[in-house]
Amino acid sequence: MNLQFREREPADRKTPNPLRIRVVQAAEAALADHSSVSPIDVLRGMRLLEQSNIDAWRRGQVKFLEQVIQGNLHKISSSMALFREWARVKGLKPSETRYVRRTRTGTVDLRFSKGRTRDREELSHALRFADALRTEAEAVVREG
Repeated sequence: MNLQFREREPADRKTPNPLRIRVVQAAEAALADHSSVSPIDVLRGMRLLEQSNIDAWRRGQVKFLEQVIQGNLHKISSSMALFREWARVKGLKPSETRYVRRTRTGTVDLRFSKGRTRDREELSHALRFADALRTEAEAVVREG
């Protein structure tokens, strides 16, 4: 696991950032498991978001996913910034993922947050980063 994407950090920084370590470990595990990684994967891997809460959100029992994320807004925003930087350095390709639930009358978009600040927008747009080379190789294998 490579934690060396510290381009903007001071050179004299000797203590590793525990939040960065948790973000990278969660992101790397998700990427290794299913060739892509989303903010939900990272928050779940960091144990800031429980699967039971994700399931309740998907069933419509939780109005906004951010209601059940464990941690303050600063920690969540910092985690997402570290996640975006990690994905950029890894050269991962972003794509938007739409989260919906089906109802008797059609589909309803699932909401990530009540507000629309820039940091919360990352969750509400549900960017998923995929390893483009790995995804292309898997497509060639399926086609061949």
